[in-house]
Amino acid sequence: MTNIQRVMVLFASPGREMAELAGRPTFWFPLALTLVCTLIVQLWYFQIVDFSWLADYSISANRRMAQLPEASRTALASKMSRGRLMGFTVTAALLAPLLIRTLTATFFNLLGKLLNIRKTFGEWLAVIWWASLPLTLNLLAAVLFLALTPSHQISPPGLSVLSLNELFAHRSYHERGFNVLTTLTLLHPIAWWYTVRGAQALSGRSLQFSAVFVLTPILLFYVVWALLPIA
Repeated sequence: MTNIQRVMVLFASPGREMAELAGRPTFWFPLALTLVCTLIVQLWYFQIVDFSWLADYSISANRRMAQLPEASRTALASKMSRGRLMGFTVTAALLAPLLIRTLTATFFNLLGKLLNIRKTFGEWLAVIWWASLPLTLNLLAAVLFLALTPSHQISPPGLSVLSLNELFAHRSYHERGFNVLTTLTLLHPIAWWYTVRGAQALSGRSLQFSAVFVLTPILLFYVVWALLPIA
């Protein structure tokens, strides 16, 4: 089965794909697709964004820098270069999914061992990467947004066009809940459901057990995050 066929099966019948994945774990295709789409979005974004506006936004979005006198903020903005900011942002955007997926797989691998689910880290990593594949649609939505928008004053969080913040909450970067609502998208429940089916395939346990196993720590994480000042 080709990777394209696996993607089609994943969306049509996630349980079937996860069962096959449990027998032959691999994660390179969703990893590569995520990184390539991320790179395209970020490079395109920096080609069209109004950089002077972005520099001012970046300083204003930092709570410590935003409290500086106007002259100091202007001086900081003038020292920013497109190449340096692009390099930092692109690197962070590429590292973020790698780090998040690795930590998530590590967590479920350790939790699984505590519950007598004897699977390897590689098997969990494959499940996590394939389960997260629907989140790539947010990157494709960002490409469409960049192609159609007439504005050049686009904030980095604004690229997450399917986020709860962009679609519903419309919080500014200094308001509580901005980070959580910008991170969560309409696609996350789909990714969580695929993770449930992946956990079911790996563990051989019931769907109910797998749902509790996966969703309890995920929901607990977001509830705790929402209660913190950095939410």
